[in-house]
Amino acid sequence: MKKAKTSFQHVSPLFKKIIQTACVLSLFIFTNCDTAKPTYFYIPYPSNLSYTAIGPDSITVHWPLSTQAVDRTHTPGIPWFDYQEWEEIWPAYHTLYHSILNNIQDLEGCENNGSILVKGDKATYTVSGLLPGTRYYFNVVSMSYNDEYHAYNSSSASTFPIPQVTTHEIKGMPDYAKSIAGTSATGGGDVTTPDEPITITDRGVCWSSTNAVPTIADSKDSDLGSYDVFSNAQITGLTEDTTYYVRAYATDSNSVTGYGEVVTFNSGKTFGTELEGGYLFYNDGEGGGMVVAATDQSSSTTWSNITTASVTTSRDFGTGQANTTAIIDQSGHTASAAQLCDVYNGGGYDDWFLPSLEEALAIVDNLHTGSLSGFTATYYWTSSEDYDIECAKQVDVVQEMPSGDQKNNNGGVRAVRIFP
Repeated sequence: MKKAKTSFQHVSPLFKKIIQTACVLSLFIFTNCDTAKPTYFYIPYPSNLSYTAIGPDSITVHWPLSTQAVDRTHTPGIPWFDYQEWEEIWPAYHTLYHSILNNIQDLEGCENNGSILVKGDKATYTVSGLLPGTRYYFNVVSMSYNDEYHAYNSSSASTFPIPQVTTHEIKGMPDYAKSIAGTSATGGGDVTTPDEPITITDRGVCWSSTNAVPTIADSKDSDLGSYDVFSNAQITGLTEDTTYYVRAYATDSNSVTGYGEVVTFNSGKTFGTELEGGYLFYNDGEGGGMVVAATDQSSSTTWSNITTASVTTSRDFGTGQANTTAIIDQSGHTASAAQLCDVYNGGGYDDWFLPSLEEALAIVDNLHTGSLSGFTATYYWTSSEDYDIECAKQVDVVQEMPSGDQKNNNGGVRAVRIFP
């Protein structure tokens, strides 16, 4: 007796089809159960922002990254929503906002009031182009790939203020121009004292003949003092008859340096240079200046034949020519120290005059101190009257100081002229 075969050969075709389909479906379900798609989790980090590298026009902002996580393995039979093991794989998408007002404290505030600085997966960003001494507010909004949004804690930082500086003009300003000596000069400026606890640690002037906007990386000299105004920064190492660019500067305790505007001057010639009919004693900073006659026009003469009438004169630098004219034009005038200068034609020039008090003091400071002028008298007349209408100002070239005497007494006379 033959044993029966265990096969599907006597099964109907329809039943075979049903069995085959069921097997395929079971395999599909089993496979997908073991390789189910991962679930993503959003992990926000609501935290404060931090700031470094604060300068006068930039701030570097830092923030911790919010992240997303994904399941890496799956145990068959455990639903995904009960699965607790996951691994962080990438940061969420972040947007950095800023505002000059405290109005970006939440998500709505950021979107409505903030200016976007950067987007992406960054954790730090340097914000530049900011205004000095200004407070800025910052916030970060993170977004997951499931479109979840979260705003960080808004905070603020202030840029450092820049010291406010003004550069003093040199050319045409007698107080400074009198120091222009061909190879050296003097400069200064004003500094606005910053609010505490910031202090000024250095100030002075910087200069260059080639850099039209000099900085402290060029030549510089400090002039520290107890006042906001300084006027004794020494500009040295100059080349004669050369244009220089100068700026006052101030550096504060945050190592921030502020600059004043650029001023220029011509270094001129060294004092005592013989030119234009006399000896140079003043450079005006523009290539011109003043010279004093090489010899006395008199070693002993009265100030004027008119000794009891007042003349409107000035002591200031640059007024000697006008003073000379006023003295000569007095009614009844016949002779004076001013007239001796007016008629002098040394070097072929006819525009000589009796110097004012400040002009005569510049001669003493810049020429006589260096024994360059050949003065023969002790007291020399100026074209400036004294407070008593019967007296006029003199300079004592021995003591190197101003003096005064009655107009009918004698004194030396030395003419000056302006060039070019």
